[in-house]
Amino acid sequence: MNKLFLISLLTGVMLFAPFTLVSENQGSAEAQVCRRSYQNDPGRYRNRTAHLALRNNLGRSVRVTLYHPDSQTAQGTWRIESGFHWVNRPGYIIADNWGVQFDNGCIFYLGEIADYGIGGGEIPVYTINLP
Repeated sequence: MNKLFLISLLTGVMLFAPFTLVSENQGSAEAQVCRRSYQNDPGRYRNRTAHLALRNNLGRSVRVTLYHPDSQTAQGTWRIESGFHWVNRPGYIIADNWGVQFDNGCIFYLGEIADYGIGGGEIPVYTINLP
């Protein structure tokens, strides 16, 4: 069982909670299709929504941009410092067909590169590990 840095939905308090991975993606952007623009693909939606957790082990900060499938535009951009674990703000729920981009790189569908699991308190979480 792994540990994950989560934010409580009720209190906004950060905590460590156990989670179990249920996907085969291994949270990696390797060997995936590189898109330079985001287009919604309803076929990628698998009726799973969750928070996004990111572990930045790159040795440098990284900019993360999320793209919403309805508007197909950037819904938020965050800079995550090296060594930090980050979870999107409480109440901000995303799904498999959302787009995610790191710095000015490729845009991936979240379901392609994130592991899906259930965190403490039965909170669903998509996890991406940046090497």
